[in-house]
Amino acid sequence: MIEIKINCLSNKAFCGKCCINTEMILTVEDILTITSLGFELNYFAIFNNGFLRLKNIDGHCVFFDKKLGKCNIYENRPWGCRLYPITYDPVNDEVLIDDYCPRSYEAVSYLKKYGVALLDELRRFYLSALKAKEIYGCRLMK
Repeated sequence: MIEIKINCLSNKAFCGKCCINTEMILTVEDILTITSLGFELNYFAIFNNGFLRLKNIDGHCVFFDKKLGKCNIYENRPWGCRLYPITYDPVNDEVLIDDYCPRSYEAVSYLKKYGVALLDELRRFYLSALKAKEIYGCRLMK
């Protein structure tokens, strides 16, 4: 798995901007990993716009510790979080960089380094998210 490493530190604090009002899509692997940590699916996931996504509480990801500005499951964070600010547009089958991230410019080197391999990784991510919807979506639909 390709992991994007962005320097999220700013003035000795973590930015955390990507954790605010997140709409991060979850894959089968994400759900299995997070539930293996002891979290119930309905604690951390919602079904929204056709996908299982990380749940927000008080305007931020359920796993974001606002006081510390850190993710409580950082070592086990979802696949999309590991790739961010690189995202995938399935309609046009292309890799995008989300300029909402203040350090998005750091992701350009990953596009140059991994190219097609990164696109393939994002395609697998999307297919796994579709599979998660099939397997787990009905549990969260209300």
